[in-house]
Amino acid sequence: QTPVRFRAAMVFAYAVAYGACDATVFEQVREELPDMDWKTFQTCMKNYKKAYPALFAFQQGLVDQGTRKGFIDTLVLGRRGYFFEKPQGGFSDQSPEASAMQNFPYQGTGADIVGKANRRILEGAPVSEVAALFQLAQVHDELLFEVKDEVSDAFKKTFTTLASTSPAGFEHWNLPVEVKKSKRWKPVQERCKCRELVNVEPIE
Repeated sequence: QTPVRFRAAMVFAYAVAYGACDATVFEQVREELPDMDWKTFQTCMKNYKKAYPALFAFQQGLVDQGTRKGFIDTLVLGRRGYFFEKPQGGFSDQSPEASAMQNFPYQGTGADIVGKANRRILEGAPVSEVAALFQLAQVHDELLFEVKDEVSDAFKKTFTTLASTSPAGFEHWNLPVEVKKSKRWKPVQERCKCRELVNVEPIE
């Protein structure tokens, strides 16, 4: 009934879950609700923490582990992420280091799930469809394929079926899959022999 408020609430919930500090959450919410003031926001945050204590206890546990052990594992594959910069004040200081520790299980686990789905798609799709597609990238929880028009509808069904299967041991998870088809991507003219894209971040 109130799309603007719904959007603001969704932005708030995601930002908090991903470990953003209060000031960052406030600024993101204000992009949806410019009239939101700091005092009202603090009241919202206080009520949110009171309503979802398990979420904040989970986040504090992540920061405690990342600070103490220097690493955090993803939830499905157990892929380990190391944290060499540690928050000085732990969970309460809302530093970028603390935010990164809280964010890792979400982004990292999402990447694990999509990586497994990616393998299922490439191994389980019919030969005719595989021959007519070219994978461009995996970006966190998204897969981007270039697909020939004649098999695009068939591949959409294949993609949805193979990508929505939960990993072994996590069958109780609900993994919705959204497939979009667009003609805005220009065809790739030169094929690279390396099918793996490596993301490199500069380190000071």
